[in-house]
Amino acid sequence: MSNNPIIQTSEIGHNIYAGANSNISIGNINIGLNDFCNDYENVILDIYNLIISNKLEQAKISLETIQKCDFLGYFEKNILKILEYKICLVKGKLDEINNDFFTTLLNDSQLSVTLKNLVKSVQIHYKLSKSENNARETYLKSEYYSGYTRAVYLQYLASEKDFNLFVQKENIDDLLEYEHYALIQCSIRLNKSEFAKIFAEKFKEKYPTENANIILALTQTICLLHETKFVHYWILDREEYFKLQKLIDKCISLSNKIEDKRIIKMSVILFALKRGEDKQLEKLANMNQYSFQKYSSEMNIDLIKKSPENINININWLNNRKTLNEEEFNQICNAIFYSEISINELNNWKDRGGQLSLPPEKQDIYEFYLMIFKLISLLEVPNLEEEDKLFSLLDELYNSYLKFWGGLNIKTINFFAFLLNKLEYSNYAQKFLQPLIPKKPWLSPVVFRFLATLLYCGQLKKFETYFSQLQENNTDYYYLYLKILKSVKLDSYEEIGKNVEYALEKFPDSISLWNIYIDNIFNMNLDVKETTAIIKTIPKSLYSDFNKNTLKFVNYVAKLDTGFAKSIFLEWFINDPYKLAVPLYNFNINLILFPNSTSFIYPSLRCSAAFKYEMGNQTYIKLIVDNCSANEYLLNAGSDFANKLMKVEINQEFEFDFNTYKVLEKMDPYLAASEISNIIRNKISNYQDGIFQIKVEDSPEGFNKFIEQFLSNNTVMNDKKLNTYSLSLNIELNRNKLIKNTIWNAYSLLLNKEHNKHLIFYNKGFDKINKIVIDILSVVYFAVTGLCYGLFRTGIKVFITKETQSELQQWIEKNYRKSIYLSDEENNRLSENLNYFLNSSELLNPKIFDMPDSLSGLHHFTDSSHYSSVETSISNFVPLFCLDYFLCATYETLDIPLANVNLLISESLKHTPMTMRFHAIYLAKYNLNAFLMVDDIYYLCQNNDEKLKYAVILIKNFHNIFDVNKLTFLTYCCVCSIKNALLQLTVTQYIEDIIYTCCNIAINELVYKSREERIAQLIYSVFLELNHQERQFVGVYFDRFIFGHFLNIKGIEQCVKKINGNQSKL
Repeated sequence: MSNNPIIQTSEIGHNIYAGANSNISIGNINIGLNDFCNDYENVILDIYNLIISNKLEQAKISLETIQKCDFLGYFEKNILKILEYKICLVKGKLDEINNDFFTTLLNDSQLSVTLKNLVKSVQIHYKLSKSENNARETYLKSEYYSGYTRAVYLQYLASEKDFNLFVQKENIDDLLEYEHYALIQCSIRLNKSEFAKIFAEKFKEKYPTENANIILALTQTICLLHETKFVHYWILDREEYFKLQKLIDKCISLSNKIEDKRIIKMSVILFALKRGEDKQLEKLANMNQYSFQKYSSEMNIDLIKKSPENINININWLNNRKTLNEEEFNQICNAIFYSEISINELNNWKDRGGQLSLPPEKQDIYEFYLMIFKLISLLEVPNLEEEDKLFSLLDELYNSYLKFWGGLNIKTINFFAFLLNKLEYSNYAQKFLQPLIPKKPWLSPVVFRFLATLLYCGQLKKFETYFSQLQENNTDYYYLYLKILKSVKLDSYEEIGKNVEYALEKFPDSISLWNIYIDNIFNMNLDVKETTAIIKTIPKSLYSDFNKNTLKFVNYVAKLDTGFAKSIFLEWFINDPYKLAVPLYNFNINLILFPNSTSFIYPSLRCSAAFKYEMGNQTYIKLIVDNCSANEYLLNAGSDFANKLMKVEINQEFEFDFNTYKVLEKMDPYLAASEISNIIRNKISNYQDGIFQIKVEDSPEGFNKFIEQFLSNNTVMNDKKLNTYSLSLNIELNRNKLIKNTIWNAYSLLLNKEHNKHLIFYNKGFDKINKIVIDILSVVYFAVTGLCYGLFRTGIKVFITKETQSELQQWIEKNYRKSIYLSDEENNRLSENLNYFLNSSELLNPKIFDMPDSLSGLHHFTDSSHYSSVETSISNFVPLFCLDYFLCATYETLDIPLANVNLLISESLKHTPMTMRFHAIYLAKYNLNAFLMVDDIYYLCQNNDEKLKYAVILIKNFHNIFDVNKLTFLTYCCVCSIKNALLQLTVTQYIEDIIYTCCNIAINELVYKSREERIAQLIYSVFLELNHQERQFVGVYFDRFIFGHFLNIKGIEQCVKKINGNQSKL
């Protein structure tokens, strides 16, 4: 080869042929081959530095390139062999190394001291791979204690004592690059992460290379691992979490640029810290599976198993297992959370004998997992008795939980809190989540649940304190969702709309956001045009496929536009009639119960017609659908039979395939689908369903009649044995789960005689007030009794909350015309009074405050109207009007402002017109506590049959309570009833009952000597108020009473004459 000077370059190690005077550029190394012959030492040291800097590929290319040069002698080739060995050691290929070769080189007199030092360092490194003791012994016996040999010893063998001596004696700034790097590696090996990070920062400052970048990132990662003590990243401090995310970004960036085992080590730690939940790191792990397993084992880090989203956890997997270990149970909880397994499926597995298996050392947390099973069971099948026991069990569990929560899976605790919130045990959810929340939180899933729970508990100030600390981007989904939840809690419709619209711009496919948006639009009562415009903006992806979430969403949509919801159900039904049979049927039931007046027709693009026809004794219903596979209920529009059907008139017969058919009805596709769903549903239930008889085409009146029969067994309406909670009306109101209509439940409760025995009005609190806040139970009381008209005439400003307002609006809108619960007269009166109350009261929202801890669980025991009324009362310091004496007495101890219920009802009665009062009737009929005035009984005596019946009861039971002469009272009761009967020309049994009742009271209680004298006084007093015809009428009843009670009629006549003689009035 020519020795003329030439220049050749290579980036990837092609074969290079050069003479002795040539120059070669490999990567960043320029090698003058003439110089190499004269000064090979510097070239070897440069390549060695590449190796210890982990630039193995570049070092290998440089080495192989030089080795191919034809001028190299025996000595130069031996020196280069040492570099080969070093590369093999770094890669772990020990078989290619000859131990005797080191001795040969070290004995070579041509080798400089520097290169002998380098050779010795490689030898020690090699011996380390065989035996650490041999390697240490080799170093200690060596004459080389500095340079490369010391660096290798420091990196791989130095003890903590050696490390400390080195740091004390050496000036870090004076170290050479490879020594400094070895010191960093020694710090990492000895778990001195803080030292490693400090040394790495200085190293990067002194040597700003890619090598320095990588080692600094690795030391920062290891340092973070030690700082966080490997706790779940959900509960990391904000700064720690952001540091973790920054390191992940750095790791991914480095891995895209360079292949380096230190980057893999770094990614192993980060992947473990993120619990295997980072997609970029997971991709990196999949590309380097062997290295990941190797380094995780070396660093004693358990690689996190794939999350349940990526593991095939389904019902088949669960059913094939008789027991679950702790990790599997945690995965099941997560699968339920992500709707991969239903709560019902887990319950069924447990009922079939499925068990949770824990090792002995884990038995202390067994109760925690059992509690999850209890909560899941209660979600599936509510059980009031079990719920009552749950509170003490949760208290006991919480005390022990504080000791062992660190050993639980954080996701399972989060799931546990999710269940508690679903069951409205938010006060307990808050307590169980609190230990997990760092002082400086970031918006992790567990922090999100905690903040949402604070809102559910009414801890608004506490929520603000934590929420204000978050430094998340205001486009973060959970951040926006919490802002929306807060505005919902504060009942700010405009703020809700503004926040949701902004969030939907960022996340248009979020069903949760759309549910809130639709609910808010519904509450705002927008006009039809605005509502229709919003409906059209809903992404089709939200309802294209049928599942649990889309079903719930379409039911929300139905609140705004039932026609649009029907069109979606029809498309779903066409896709799978059997799957949609029950959901469609239930949807139709809801529409009958709660009809929506703003409904448009949205024709199907696939199905324009449906037919009911018969063949022989069989009747069929078919939907005509474009390009469908024909089945029992669908017919392809392109088929001959479908074309025939489309052309035939109703009631006309036609022949097809030797059969005779008759078209009975051309149906609307949705109605046809609904009727088919009824048929399928009946087949599924085998006609055992409680309401299988109902047909979709039945009128609302027919359905109402059926529901009334169904509700006739409602235990709330029947007298029953009181339990502990029954002393509290509001708690009992919330416990009635049969029908989820609070006004109906409140009405039923107020009509329960057994409960009314314990209905006492609270008579403390503020006497002089100008405003109150009132809950739904109290509203219903005022509406039922009619005293609402007097309440607003007292001049007191009456406030209600959004929850109370919503209950009133729903009742009025859905039940004003025709109630499924009440008679027309009762429904009209109740609805009119509730409507009056709604229009006369004002809305008041709670201010931002923290609900007292002692009341944080109140929302579980009481309905939302009462709970929000308590919140509003406390935060605005407005007296609370509450019928529940039991709760009032409790609130009194907590200094909650209370109205004097006794006084306010009395004042309301005084201001209520007589014709509006119904309290006396409900007192007589249901023993409903009410103030009774003597005029109320006189008024009832002047009315029709029904009211006369109640007058009899009131006269009999309450004649002693009035501050009026008893004779006068009895007289007026008789006179009022007689005059009204003759005026109305209606003489009934109840007139006789009133007269007999008054006579009976007279002979037993008037202050005269004999029974004859007493009845004589009443007869005389009554006759004084009547004309001749009226006396003749009532005389018959008096005669019957006298004979019936074996009284001396002559004695009575003498008494009457005696009285008349004294007074000369008859």
